[in-house]
Parts: sequence; structure tokens; C-alpha cells
Amino acid sequence: MRPSWAELSAFLVNLDNTLLLPEVKDVKLQNPQYEYYNSDTRAYAKFLGYKAENLEELGLCFELSLPCPHVFALECLLLPLVVAREFKLRLDYIPCALAKDEADEQGYALKPVYSSINPSLEELMSVWSVVNKRARQIWECVHGPSPVYRRSFLECVWEYRTIAPVLRSRYSKGKMKRNYCELEFYQDESNHQVFTMCEWNCLEPAAFPIADRIRLHGLSERGLDGKIIDARAFFFEGKSWLKKMSTPIKHYYTRENQLTERKKMLSFLAGMPDLTPESFSRVAYQRLEDS
Repeated sequence: MRPSWAELSAFLVNLDNTLLLPEVKDVKLQNPQYEYYNSDTRAYAKFLGYKAENLEELGLCFELSLPCPHVFALECLLLPLVVAREFKLRLDYIPCALAKDEADEQGYALKPVYSSINPSLEELMSVWSVVNKRARQIWECVHGPSPVYRRSFLECVWEYRTIAPVLRSRYSKGKMKRNYCELEFYQDESNHQVFTMCEWNCLEPAAFPIADRIRLHGLSERGLDGKIIDARAFFFEGKSWLKKMSTPIKHYYTRENQLTERKKMLSFLAGMPDLTPESFSRVAYQRLEDS
């Protein structure tokens, strides 16, 4: 027996980071929409309800924007999997059709290329790998080569962002109060190299992720404001001011002597090589390609 829209809606809105879009609050409508957005990892997807031709079936479509990194797929494809298993629904994958005679009115293939009453994440990831590669090729025909970053490091960034609420809470009060540094992707426009970077404002007590570079901000000392330094070199050579943590994920935070030894630290930072590119820009996480 198929679930009602009320049952399905109650389940979907109880999923973390999922909500019923405001313009379609009436779940009795034929096309309710449920948006999934994780503000920490930046992963985004959507559930769309529709009227099924067979009255015994429930029409629910899951959409994931492509191309995207594999960590987005790992996070988002769990959603339709959980729904399918909870309500014992068959899960079909129906791609956009290449030829008009193979498509319906919306441009989708007439037959699914994948169908299962007992889907697995491994199977869904296998399907995603094929269609994501195709989507990447189409995207690059329009926008040029995709920015590339190492897969293992992409996973580290995703893990860091996944536990961001835990770290923010840890460093938000008391003796451990620190500025939680966000981690972003950037691309050097001269050589197209992608790197991760966090920003350190005014040498305030801070908690740092494992990054490629650190950008200094709010310093009046000549040559330091806006300077970009090698993060790994700073973590190693500046360890007298830093404490290394391995839980819940590897990161560093500044010790108390960082404030009392400010002049010494400023001198140290001034002596570090300046890695600031002539021109660089932020890269959207979802557009990165794994290498």
C-alpha cells in the first residue's frame, strides 16, 4: 500500500536540512517541492512531487544538480535511498534523452536506465559516476575546463564542513573561545591551480582547518594585511603558538601565548614567503572536479 502525501511530507520535512518550499505548503497539491540544503557542506538537492499515471503509484522525483563532486553525491543520494527504503518504493533513474523520439514531453527518456525495489548506495553511485561524467563534458563545452582538486583533499574539506557545528560550539565560549576559520576554494587565474584557504583576522585567537594557505587580514603592519602564506609551513614552523588537535577532525588552534608574543609572531609572519597570486577568485565547491 502506497503512503499518503501527508505521511511522505511528514517524513521528508523531518530529514535534516530538508524543508517544504513556502510557495507549496499545501501537501495535497500534485507537485509539492522539498528542498535539501546543507549550509555547512553546500550540498543542494530537491524532491519534486508529481501526479503518477498509475493511481497505485506515488510520483516523487529527486533532483541533484550535475556535475558535482563525489562527496555531494555521497551526501545527497542517501536521501532518496532512505525514502525508498522507509516506504518500500521502487527507485528508477530516468535521464534526459539524447534523441527526441526517445523522450517524453519534458525531455526525459521513455524508459529508466536503472530500476530497483531494493536500491543500494553503491548502485546509485555507479549510475551517478556515468551521468556525472557526461554532465561534466557538457558543462565544459560551455564554460571551459572544470577546476580540479585532489579527491582525498576534497573529502577532508567535506568532513571538516560536516562537523562545523561541533567545532563552532567548542570554540564559541570560555577559555577555548576562538574565531572559527571557514575553509573556501580559490583558483589562481594565471595557472588555474586550485587551493584551499582560510582567513585570519587581526591575529585573533583562532581555530584553523588543514588548508593550503592562510590569508592575513586587518593588520596595520606594512606588507602583512592581505598577505597569503603557506598554511602547512605556518603549522609546522609556528608550532610554539599552535596546538594540534586530532578530534573530532585534525585541526589547529592558537595557544594563549599567541597574544603575549604578538610582536614575535608578527616578525615571524613578515619573514614567511608571500604566496599571494596576482589574480585569484573563489571557486564554487559544487563545480570542482575530482582528480
